[in-house]
Amino acid sequence: MICRSVNAESGANICHTKTSGDNSSSDWGSGWIVIVPSENNLVLLRQGALSAKVYAQAKPTTRRFIAYNRVDTPAGSLAGARLIFGYKGGNRAVCTTRTGCIRVILDAVKCPA
Repeated sequence: MICRSVNAESGANICHTKTSGDNSSSDWGSGWIVIVPSENNLVLLRQGALSAKVYAQAKPTTRRFIAYNRVDTPAGSLAGARLIFGYKGGNRAVCTTRTGCIRVILDAVKCPA
């Protein structure tokens, strides 16, 4: 599972869904963690807070996590799920498809199903 975290660097293996400081609840710019929930939230990767010049907005804004099942395909309906990274020079979107593929595209382009 990949989820938003407001203290990824501190070692807390907790997903966060509420506003924190300057980051709204759908702004993944606060950081994220990759965990294995079935293994007591074993952390595989930590991404600390992004620079204030960069934001990562979840679309739809209700997206709180991205979960994969045991055969590496997204659990639930994730087609069209996207994180939009904004920075000076343009926006890019990271899209997730039903088959689990992840693709980086220009934000103006629709995520493939």
